[in-house]
Formats: sequence, structure tokens, C-alpha cells
Amino acid sequence: MWSGSLAAVGVLVEAGAELGTKDRAEDATPLGWAEYAQGSTDRGNGAKQYSEIVAYLRAKGAPA
Repeated sequence: MWSGSLAAVGVLVEAGAELGTKDRAEDATPLGWAEYAQGSTDRGNGAKQYSEIVAYLRAKGAPA
């Protein structure tokens, strides 16, 4: 499920979510998934919201 919610990402980060954790299925970090969504052309909401999430996570020092 994709939400593209910067507000939700912010809540998780401020609550202490570990930004370097990789998922088991694709071995990807939160930033990696946001970058993937940003570049995906099949997301109806467009890439802009994911660009904001990518920028936010990078500013927080998230590893790719």
C-alpha cells in the first residue's frame, strides 16, 4: 500500500523510526522505497508527493 503521506512519514521519523532498516522482501530502506515511488510512472498521485518525502528523509540523514 502506498500513501505518499509526508505527514505520516514525519510522525514515524519523529517517533524514532529507524531509517536504516531494510525490509525483508526487497532489502530496501524507507528512502529507497520513496525514491522508487518517486520514479514510478504508474502512481496516480504523481511523483511530487514522493519527491517531498525523499527530500525530507535525506534531510534527516536517511541512508539509501
